[in-house]
Amino acid sequence: MALALFKCGPNPNGTKTLVSDRSIICNESDWNEMIVVGCIAVILWVVGIGGAFVWAVLQVPKQFSNPEVQMRWKFLFIKYRSDVHWWALVFVFKGFMLNLGFCILDLGVEQIYWVMSVLVFYTVVAVSFRPWRQVAVNAVDIWVHFALIMVCSLMTWFARDGMEENIERLDRDLSVLLIFFGVLCLPVVVPACGFMFWQQTQPGGIALKAKQVKNFMTAVGTVHPMLADEAGFKEIMNELTEWDFWLINESSKVMASEISSHAKSKSGLSTKEHKEKEVGAAAPRNDGWTSHVV
Repeated sequence: MALALFKCGPNPNGTKTLVSDRSIICNESDWNEMIVVGCIAVILWVVGIGGAFVWAVLQVPKQFSNPEVQMRWKFLFIKYRSDVHWWALVFVFKGFMLNLGFCILDLGVEQIYWVMSVLVFYTVVAVSFRPWRQVAVNAVDIWVHFALIMVCSLMTWFARDGMEENIERLDRDLSVLLIFFGVLCLPVVVPACGFMFWQQTQPGGIALKAKQVKNFMTAVGTVHPMLADEAGFKEIMNELTEWDFWLINESSKVMASEISSHAKSKSGLSTKEHKEKEVGAAAPRNDGWTSHVV
């Protein structure tokens, strides 16, 4: 709503009028008289409220043990996992960027490509962080955004108005975008290759993995005594959030298929059977664990 005053659309007579009220011509007296109101709205709602949200995300988690703080700010955090508590900023930023495209771009095809780019960026980030507390909500959110991306791609067919008059401009802009997206993989591929090289060959990466293994051993050692009390352990497991329970379930699958060899892998063979095919049967150790061949 704060940006509504800045959304102007072209007309056949060469002027631009307000999209929400075609009787108001942009950059003329009536529109200029309201520009102060629009600027104040942007400062209050976009900058002011947005700044308050940023402050809350940075400061409130430190005080969240206070019930009053919980009641005041839970609307900003309650829908998201605790390690992705800042997702409300991404959600609000997506809405702002979607609206910004209609303020800075005139042609329909440009606006559609802008919306599509914002949706693709949001979807990639959502797939990476899976922010919602419920697994099903994450699936729905990602699926809906995929559907919206397809809708945008199909809407380009109906965005032909004004293309004939601006064909040279569109050719130039789309050529730049083609080059941009053609090399967009480099900022991801190069750091990814560097990270894999560091993780697998450099002392820092190897030490980090050793630390993670030690942390896992400590966690397993902490949980192991709890297994003696089956009812108590089940109660603890039932109190876990959906994502935490899912992660533990996935960990149990890894331990069953890769460590204890009690479960079969996707290829239909257990880890032990894979080893027997490659290097022969694994020799049992004295402590009852199956030896692992790397």
